Amino acid sequence: EILALLEFRRVLFRSWSGIIYSVVMLSLLVFLFFVLIFKSDAVIHLLRLDKGFDEDRIEFQNFNVENILMLAVIIIGATMILDNIATLLNQIYLSVKVFISNQSDLVTINGQSSYHLVLSSTKIVLGYLLLTNYPAVSKFLMKITQKKD
Repeated sequence: EILALLEFRRVLFRSWSGIIYSVVMLSLLVFLFFVLIFKSDAVIHLLRLDKGFDEDRIEFQNFNVENILMLAVIIIGATMILDNIATLLNQIYLSVKVFISNQSDLVTINGQSSYHLVLSSTKIVLGYLLLTNYPAVSKFLMKITQKKD
């Protein structure tokens, strides 16, 4: 009877942790949706994405190679950040779960978890650096291509 009670508690803890994890992830996604859709001006000012562009409108007639490179660097940086946020949060959750619990089946995840944790956080930092320094990155890429020509 005691073993059955302990097994019931273990299953209940696993189901509650899954529910809590799902609620946290859903609330984070709703928050990100709200910020990116309704507070996009604040995100632009926070990341200083408006520097380097003098006008609010983008005219395609005056689009030169440097402007295309700037836009490409912005898109790549944003993609790196958005693609790795979920992975980073998942790996943080797994790392905390491994740290708190003493279950042997979770310890095998530890090496893989730390690798993906470092990898996704590095990608997020690189994406942030691309977003905040896109004029310098595009000028650097222009210099490289001009040297090859």
